[in-house]
Amino acid sequence: MSLASFTPSKRACTLLQGICRVNWTAPVFVFFLALTIRIIFLNQISRFPLFYHAVGDPEGYVLWAKRIAAGDFWGDKIFYQAPLYPYFLALVYAVKPLASATPQMVQAVLDALACALAVISGRIFFSRAAGLLAGLMLCFFPMSLFFIGLLQKTTLTFFFFSALIFLLSLCQEKPTFFRWLFSGACLGLLVLCRENALALFPVVVFWLFVHFARYPRKQLLAWYIALCAGLCMVLLPVAARNKAVGGAFVLTTSQFGANFYYGNGSDATGIYEPLSWGRASWRFEQDDARAAAEAALGRSLTPQQVNRYWTSRTFAEIRRDPLRWVRLLLFKSVLVLNNVELGDTQDVYTQSRWSRLLSACLWALPFATLLGLSGFGLAVTAKGGKKLWILYALFATFWASVALFFYFDRYRFPLAAVLALFAGGGIAALQEAIRDRRRAALMAGVLLFFLGIGASRLDLVDRNLLVANTYRNMGTIVGENHEPIEAEKFYQQALLYNPFHAKALEEYGELLEKQGRTDEALDLLHRAIKCRDDFPEAHWALGAIMLRRGNFDAAAAHFLAVSREPRFREKAYEQLGRIVVVAGNAERIGVLGETVLASGPERGKIPPELGEILRQAQDAHNERALRAPEK
Repeated sequence: MSLASFTPSKRACTLLQGICRVNWTAPVFVFFLALTIRIIFLNQISRFPLFYHAVGDPEGYVLWAKRIAAGDFWGDKIFYQAPLYPYFLALVYAVKPLASATPQMVQAVLDALACALAVISGRIFFSRAAGLLAGLMLCFFPMSLFFIGLLQKTTLTFFFFSALIFLLSLCQEKPTFFRWLFSGACLGLLVLCRENALALFPVVVFWLFVHFARYPRKQLLAWYIALCAGLCMVLLPVAARNKAVGGAFVLTTSQFGANFYYGNGSDATGIYEPLSWGRASWRFEQDDARAAAEAALGRSLTPQQVNRYWTSRTFAEIRRDPLRWVRLLLFKSVLVLNNVELGDTQDVYTQSRWSRLLSACLWALPFATLLGLSGFGLAVTAKGGKKLWILYALFATFWASVALFFYFDRYRFPLAAVLALFAGGGIAALQEAIRDRRRAALMAGVLLFFLGIGASRLDLVDRNLLVANTYRNMGTIVGENHEPIEAEKFYQQALLYNPFHAKALEEYGELLEKQGRTDEALDLLHRAIKCRDDFPEAHWALGAIMLRRGNFDAAAAHFLAVSREPRFREKAYEQLGRIVVVAGNAERIGVLGETVLASGPERGKIPPELGEILRQAQDAHNERALRAPEK
């Protein structure tokens, strides 16, 4: 059978045409289908141990939202993190009609709306069938399900990105002042979710003046003013608020410099690494960035000055080795399109074990498949290039803006809104391409399909490490809820996937120590230190155990190792003083201190604080020795 004679079944065509016959039938159908799927998913995932516990960034958002809902609307510092999502959560917590709905359910509604908007956008850019197919793919896209279960800004970001595409499609269909105004406002809301989206503004402006060049200049200028007015209407109040509470005009947040350094510094890998190991948390990021900058410059700094320090330092390190940076940028560009979904505190692969629906969607429509289908669509729909180039530009700009920093699955997720449109457009145009014998386009589409899937399928990140981290977080949460047996199972799973997970080893060891299983705890803690010698919590736990067992030399060695970390130094010195008092041999501990600190920042010199503790402890020991004969 020839390609030209191939046609879909009459029943399939009738169903597709029936759904698309009325303009609003398809979007409404997709909305309720998407919402139903998401309700089923939330019901299944409610048994997941982390579902009701905010871990990592979600914890910070929840605490922030509760402060806002309690009346602290303005805050007292320049925003460090994008502010829109905490205010969205506060609205969910504070408004009575929404009080009974969980934030995840509200996110499910927004995500279903994004699927419906894709149907309309696809109809305008491609065809009705293309829009319906794009909406259906987003209905079942696994990451779309995964993110509605997390208290993160990802779903809100995806909604506003989809809304922006929808509004721009309306502008393309029939540009009006208010459509451009709403487009600017939507872009502003998107920027308040994800700051790198500000890079889309010049793209939209360029498109406005080039694509609509046939219109009078006064009309173009009016639309440009409307676009800018919409953007400023959202962002200027935030900048004014930052000026009022922080004394500096900051458009959104003050974390650009630190994030730029995480992704491009001399030690950057393309994946987030905190400035201090073990402190990858919203609780520490801002303080650590400020402390490191102030230590380098030797003075107190404002948030803007900290931001400038990290920005200038990053550019300086790039100039020292530009070839390294180019290689890193190319790697990050590929990483953003890789099939592996790099999670933060939890990953989609582990969560799919608690949801058959998510597992089925992850198998049927992973990112690699969506990327391959969009590659096919890119080739088959190429004849509509002038009409579609805003989609090309939005995708390329957002992709580049993510690659410029570092990769997480939630950062690249909005790209699915564009990929689904091209994938739907390609499938919908397949019959026409076959009928018109457009062999070159079809061959290019097939090539891009397999190239996209093949390149994306090369896993650049070990999934086992992601699964291990999720199980470790589950063990932490369950352990804090006083369920040691369940916590132990999760820690064992974490170490099964990553035997060198230092934090899992340390936390598991402390869990066993609380149960009186000291020998097992010691083994785990020693393994943790072998993985990371600069692990103060593990050294502290070992020092405490050695102190209880009377092994003073080993205890002192561990507490001296802890003292290298400034935030633990004072407590470590107190423990060393106790050891001297109990052991009654200050000279012995002093010699040990010189040996251990020889490789540290003190370079063989006992710190004054420790020296004073040793002197006091020796005096106390001598006094006890003088009193002993009297007894």
